[in-house]
Amino acid sequence: MRNDSPIPKSVASALWSYNVNALETEKDKRLIIKHVLDYGSTDAIRWLQHTYPASDITTTLRETPRSAWGRKSLALWSLVYNTTPARERRTG
Repeated sequence: MRNDSPIPKSVASALWSYNVNALETEKDKRLIIKHVLDYGSTDAIRWLQHTYPASDITTTLRETPRSAWGRKSLALWSLVYNTTPARERRTG
């Protein structure tokens, strides 16, 4: 994983509610993966798949509650990575 590279503009657009200059690709990987899968462009998805191993992406899909995903995004990425969220809702 390339932890030293800045987040490209194509990825930053999927993270519109965050200060991308403060994000770290390793420390914030679950947040980055989730938002890119949900809101990212084709270029952002390519960057994501180049930056993170499939196991990190699958773990994020499985460990992020179903209620946190967009319905269409979850349907697509669940098929691509052959996994589904383990929980329906976020816990308080």
